[in-house]
Amino acid sequence: MRLQREWGASNGGINYIDLKRTADPIGWTLKHAMSRPPAGASKEQLKLFARLMVEAGKRVRCHAQAAHIGAQLPTGSHLARVGLACAVPDAVPGLQQLRARAGANEIGGADSMPSATMLRGMVEAFAAAPLTRQVVTEIVLTGDADKRVWRAGPTELGVERVSADLSRQLVQAGFLQ
Repeated sequence: MRLQREWGASNGGINYIDLKRTADPIGWTLKHAMSRPPAGASKEQLKLFARLMVEAGKRVRCHAQAAHIGAQLPTGSHLARVGLACAVPDAVPGLQQLRARAGANEIGGADSMPSATMLRGMVEAFAAAPLTRQVVTEIVLTGDADKRVWRAGPTELGVERVSADLSRQLVQAGFLQ
């Protein structure tokens, strides 16, 4: 695992970031997000599902709306909450059309993944989807004592709301129930 030291950790220790998440997002997603894949899923299906999540996420556009900088912490750093308005691809109609044309064995379900052909179509549906869904969330940033250097704070839960919306669309369209 390639790691890079990150500027000051919030607990006073050293924080590291996994460079593979940036350099190879599909491989990283396969390793970390797909740690418990459905039984019988092929390597191709797993790779295509990871690609689906990465490609759908690439299209998301977030804009900062407001920020609130809290009091200085005992460590000298500051926490800031930044409100985000995110435009997310609305792939549900395209996914529903794809599902309607598919055979029952291609769709997948609670214990199986969609077929490789279906997953390729799902990637295309997200690529063609308009950015009309809105997700409002926030991210926490940690700043140094001078408030000049900021980094993603102790959690990334706000950004995970966007990923959850992308996954929810798959369920709304009748996939991965």
